[in-house]
Amino acid sequence: MGGTGGSTAYNPCKASPCVILPLGDSITLGYESSDSAGYRSQLFKLVVAANQNVTFTGSLQSGPDTVSGKTFPKNHEGHSGFTVTQITGYVPPSKAFIATPHIVLLHIGTNDMTSNADPTTTANQLDTLVTNLIAAAPNALIVVAKIVPLGYTNTNYTSYIAKIPGIVTAHANKNQNVVLVDMSTLPTSDIRGSGDVHPTDKGYADIANLWYGAIKGFLP
Repeated sequence: MGGTGGSTAYNPCKASPCVILPLGDSITLGYESSDSAGYRSQLFKLVVAANQNVTFTGSLQSGPDTVSGKTFPKNHEGHSGFTVTQITGYVPPSKAFIATPHIVLLHIGTNDMTSNADPTTTANQLDTLVTNLIAAAPNALIVVAKIVPLGYTNTNYTSYIAKIPGIVTAHANKNQNVVLVDMSTLPTSDIRGSGDVHPTDKGYADIANLWYGAIKGFLP
């Protein structure tokens, strides 16, 4: 990851609370989770337990009023059914952020793969999305998910996830603040049955643990 050089360590969280943008499709929304917040409430629970301070930003809201006795920030940018290019339309320059995020949690591409989009085309679109995020929030940490498994075998999915690490590495090699979180290794028991794509509550909690592992060292 890029830094400012010298002894100053990179820290994306320029203030407290750290502003996190949950960005993606229905998995970011938390579809089929018991509290309509998916990984977001589980991640917030981990943050509260560690006495850290975050808030979420985005144009949508869903989830419980409180988590672990704290007011839950319901904002997110998780749009059901959205493809990579559709979610790119919610990122500058297409649309302005409500608040410039310190950290972006990006999980996208599931709908492209379930609709049999070309994996190479989708990977190129992901690269454009990451590029746009960096331009819009150059100091932010962009955490890119190697997306969760599908509940069935899909060769397009397999091809797509194989391309994601290379995209992240290419940006990181330019001293851009982009890191990978591999969610493709979650057990299929975390996904709702054969032929489905949405995590169970346990699956969402497992996703939250992976996100938290990538960002916990930066949180105030």
